Amino acid sequence: MNPKVSIIVPAYNAAVFLDKTVRSILDQSYRHIEIILVNDCSTDNTLQIIQKFARLDKRVKVVDKQKNEGEDYARFSGIEVATGDYFAFLDSDDWFAPDAIETMVGIAERKKVDIVYTPNWRVFSSRLGIKHLCPLDSEFCNRIIDGKEKDELFISYFGVNIVPVTMWGALFDRKLFTPDLTKSGLKFGADLALSMQLYHNAQSFYMSDKPTVFYRWGGVTAKFQPNFLSSSKVLFRKKIDFAKKLNFDRAIKTSVIELANCLASHIVQLAEYYPSEREENIRKIIEEMSDPVYSCFAEFKDDKYFKDGNMNTFCVRLDAERAYDIAAGLRKSPKGRIRHYSKRLASFLLKYIRL
Repeated sequence: MNPKVSIIVPAYNAAVFLDKTVRSILDQSYRHIEIILVNDCSTDNTLQIIQKFARLDKRVKVVDKQKNEGEDYARFSGIEVATGDYFAFLDSDDWFAPDAIETMVGIAERKKVDIVYTPNWRVFSSRLGIKHLCPLDSEFCNRIIDGKEKDELFISYFGVNIVPVTMWGALFDRKLFTPDLTKSGLKFGADLALSMQLYHNAQSFYMSDKPTVFYRWGGVTAKFQPNFLSSSKVLFRKKIDFAKKLNFDRAIKTSVIELANCLASHIVQLAEYYPSEREENIRKIIEEMSDPVYSCFAEFKDDKYFKDGNMNTFCVRLDAERAYDIAAGLRKSPKGRIRHYSKRLASFLLKYIRL
C-alpha cells in the first residue's frame, strides 16, 4: 500500500495566494495524502477559503487556532494532528509542481532515506512566467548521504550553504518528529531551527536535482526589519548550544561569521532607511554591540576572514562608528542607490500589483 503523506500549510492572512497553493496540492498525481491547513487567526478571509476546500475534498483537515502565535507554532499545530507516514510542508503563497509528492515519495521509498530534499523555482512573476531555478549542490545530488558524510554536512546549519535548511521542498519521515522537538517561535529562521533538529534525528538523506516547489519571491521590503537581528541572535545561541552538545567544534567559527554578517546587515538597514540620523544610528549600534552575545567576537577578531577592513572587520571589533560609515558609503555608491530604489519599486509592485 502506498504510504500516506501529510502536507501541512500554515496560513496567516494568505487569502490572496491560498487558492493557488491548495489547488496545487489537491491536483497532485500522488493521491494518498491529507492536507492540513492551519489558520493562524487571520483577519482576512483565509479561514473561509480553507473551509471551502474542506467541503470540496475530504482529504482536507482544518486547524483553526484561537491565538496568533506565528508560523512556527502554526506548523507544530499541524504536526500534532498529522497521521501520515511522511510529512511535507508548503508556505501559503507557494505551490507544488503536479508530481512533487510522487517524486519525493518515490525517492524515499526506493532509496530508503529519512529525508528527501529538492530544488525550487524562484518565481518573480507567475503571470509572466518569470522564474529562476535554484539548484542544489551537484556534488551531493542523486545519491544517498549517510554516515560520516552526513555528519560533516551538518555544517550547512551553521552558516555554510550546502544542504537546504527550509521546511518546504522536502519530505520527512514521520519518525523524525520525536516528542523532544522544540518550538522556536522565531520571526526569521524558524525553518532552520526545526529542520536542524530533524536533520540531526535522521540517519540518511537524498538530494534530488528535480525541482518540486515554486517559491514566490517576496524577500524585498521597503521597511526596516527589527526582528531580523533579534531572531538571528536567538538562532545563534541555539546553534552554539547544539554545536557544543554534539562536540561539533568547527561549527562555532562559521556561526560567529554568520552572526557578524547579520549584525552588518542590520547596520546596512539603519544606513539605508534612516540615512539622515547618523548620530542616533551610531548610538543604537553601540547599544546593540553591548549585548553579551557579541562577546564571541573577541576570539575571532584576528581571524583572516576579518582582515579585509570591510564592515565585518569593524563589527567583530565592535567599532560602531567605522562599521556605520562603511554602510553609509555603500548606500551612497551608484550600486547602492540602484539597489535601494530597486527594492522600493519591487516592494510597491508586490504590495499593489499581483505579479
